[in-house]
Amino acid sequence: MGKLSKNFKIKEYILDKNNGETYVELLIYIAVLTIFMTGIIMYTLISQKQRLYANAMQEVDYNLALLNHKIEYEVSNCSSFTINSSDEITLNYDLSEDAYKDPMTIKIENGSLELGYGSTGACTNLTPCKLSTNLVNVNSINFEDLTIPNGAPTLRYTIDVVYSGNSMVNSENVIHKSISNTVTVKSKL
Repeated sequence: MGKLSKNFKIKEYILDKNNGETYVELLIYIAVLTIFMTGIIMYTLISQKQRLYANAMQEVDYNLALLNHKIEYEVSNCSSFTINSSDEITLNYDLSEDAYKDPMTIKIENGSLELGYGSTGACTNLTPCKLSTNLVNVNSINFEDLTIPNGAPTLRYTIDVVYSGNSMVNSENVIHKSISNTVTVKSKL
């Protein structure tokens, strides 16, 4: 009977022992889990915002580079230019080589830089094409004639753009960039 009573006492001890969690332990587990999950959620939100900001910066840089390259290319290859206003220019081309482009107009319309050329084709002066994307607003472009007497026609321009895409990016950090360039007409060198 000694063995039986020992086994009985062990079983009784095991049955009587409280193996469950107490409320305090449960609250501690929940608190630790909440702190851990809050950290993960905050990290995710911050990284998402940084990704959006980086994409917005990339969009602004891409548009500035595209606009700068297009204006530089067209001005350097035209035969002459006329500044209609500080934000509109007309480029004239040699009729024997680029007759379809003559004349080409570059201007701002509804926050976008537009280019129109000639009277036939996809982007005529009556229906110009947008050069910038919808995510970027072209605030201003300023054309300035730097031609010296008896020198080649020289143009300086400054383009100012602001990101107008995702409001989560623009709410705290307005992405605003400018670029300035000076171009000489090659055909007059």
